[in-house]
Amino acid sequence: MKNIKTAFAFLLTISLGTNLSAHDILGGIPIQPKSGMLQEVLPPEVFMNQALLYGLKATQMSGIAAQNGSPKLKGFAQTLLDAHAQANTELLALAKSKNITLTASKNEEGQRPDGRVDSAPTTLQDTSRNQNQGEAGNTGQAKGVMLNGFAMLRNADIQQSVNKLKDAKGQDFDQAYIASSIQDHQNLIVLFEAGSKSSDAAVKKYARKYLPKFKTHLTQLNAMAKAK
Repeated sequence: MKNIKTAFAFLLTISLGTNLSAHDILGGIPIQPKSGMLQEVLPPEVFMNQALLYGLKATQMSGIAAQNGSPKLKGFAQTLLDAHAQANTELLALAKSKNITLTASKNEEGQRPDGRVDSAPTTLQDTSRNQNQGEAGNTGQAKGVMLNGFAMLRNADIQQSVNKLKDAKGQDFDQAYIASSIQDHQNLIVLFEAGSKSSDAAVKKYARKYLPKFKTHLTQLNAMAKAK
């Protein structure tokens, strides 16, 4: 019964888009993440929404790095941008085939999930209740729901990270991009490992296709961080 309440509280937190934790919703009942818990409570639509948000962040951050990074970083950032843009495009097609509307975001220049800078169609625009401003006077900044090593991502988090990267210069820019990308790929790997165990065959196939690619990215990013 406690596990059922925990799962319900987690999903309710996502659905409401609030800054409340599952601990708050359950009236103070502490939640201890258990091995495999993410796979048990993460529905396909939640996986796809989070995969798209992390993919959007990767294309936006990598797009900036491909323009403003050091010569060595630019080529690598472009590789990541291309890979995540492909994953995003395929994910959107998967969601459409299942009649699932995914939360999407674009940065202030209008960058799309495929990495291009353009005016986004309605289906790619943000449909969440929390874009930049929350309810009842809240800022809308996600505190981050942690579950089994995974941090839920929200639109406001993406814009905050983009703004910070734009403010960085020189070597600090490269380090900021690499550090952020390492953290994001760690989360992506946890997310896609969960997706690879999904009860939905199409989601499972998609997750298993891109999980090795994201693991390779993380290995490359860690090597770049050590070389700095």
